[in-house]
Amino acid sequence: HWIGSMTGADPPSLLTNWSAPVTIRYYEMMSANTLPAEDPARWTLSGADSSAGPWNVVDQRTNEKWANRHEIRAFSVQN
Repeated sequence: HWIGSMTGADPPSLLTNWSAPVTIRYYEMMSANTLPAEDPARWTLSGADSSAGPWNVVDQRTNEKWANRHEIRAFSVQN
């Protein structure tokens, strides 16, 4: 569970390192528990062979809408 605010100059980011290469087939996002204004609406999922990059866009979403509070949705990724 992670909550980020989009009110700052830089959008929030989350960096995860694995001990071996992984293939992402899908990922999940969840709507906020309180207000629709707090739901994730746009984001970019990027990947790299190391934290130094170069970073490649794996998936990008804009104008996502959520029907319910705590709604979990899966997003497929093309590899």
